[in-house]
Amino acid sequence: MASVIEGEDDRDRISELPISVLLHILEFMNTKDAVQTCVLSKPWKDLCKRLTTLAFNSTHFRSDIKPNFENFVSWLMLSRHSFVSLLNLDVFLLCLSEVKLLDLVMEYAVLHNVQHLTIDLILETNDFSNRLISYFEFHSLASACLSLKFLRLSGSYLDPTLKLPKTLQLPALETLHLDFICFTSTDNDCAEPFSNCNSLNTLVLNSCSLHGDARVLCIYNSNLSRLNLDFTWEEDAYKIVLSTPNLSSVVAISFNYHQLSSLCNLSFLEEVNIDAGCLRFTPYSIIISWLQVFFNVKKLTISSLSVDIIIR
Repeated sequence: MASVIEGEDDRDRISELPISVLLHILEFMNTKDAVQTCVLSKPWKDLCKRLTTLAFNSTHFRSDIKPNFENFVSWLMLSRHSFVSLLNLDVFLLCLSEVKLLDLVMEYAVLHNVQHLTIDLILETNDFSNRLISYFEFHSLASACLSLKFLRLSGSYLDPTLKLPKTLQLPALETLHLDFICFTSTDNDCAEPFSNCNSLNTLVLNSCSLHGDARVLCIYNSNLSRLNLDFTWEEDAYKIVLSTPNLSSVVAISFNYHQLSSLCNLSFLEEVNIDAGCLRFTPYSIIISWLQVFFNVKKLTISSLSVDIIIR
């Protein structure tokens, strides 16, 4: 009897689970580790080709063997079943030599109906990298991705020269989170990247800047409800103009010399949180001008430092 129990204990119970359950388990794993499960047994052999969540992180590969990461990404994109949608994609690139993969990865994501996309480019800074990163503008993503609902794009705080196209064409996008990104102007000195994102509900801008002759960031979007602005690492001040009639929530941090105005009365504004951060040199007039824009708000929270600047 003991031998029967022993035999049952030796069974590979995990591999006997339904394919849908095994895939669900793999979705929580690092993609590199998920691919390596193909050697466990026959049921695991091709599971990685049906993953709907992929994470390409160059730091998970030995830095002294550069082709490893590129070969892994290329192999997986070629091997995945073409009928399987790509719901979630995370890309983390550390080295300049890996940037050339990004066009291929984004083209693949667009073709496979990606819905949730996160891209982090933490690259070394030198003259060559500046030229290359500035040139890269995410054109394929901005003009062709009809399925994307969430986008987080992060550049480097050491050199925020990663540019968005002049206008984003992402009709299904609901949440956009940008860190250390440059905006380019249209026909005049205004950058207006968000007006064609008709489903956009939440916009988060962290230390973003204007490129070239742009002097004004126009946040025009009739659907936008939540807006978070953080200028902690931003040195250059520029004007911000709102045309967001359905805006309900605003968080503004360390806005120092940035001027704000609105083309609508923000009648649906429910909550505003203003925090001057650690920048004690923020002018009194700037804080007052921001408060005047939000005069319709129902709930206003102001940091103690902001109050000190107002009353000093």
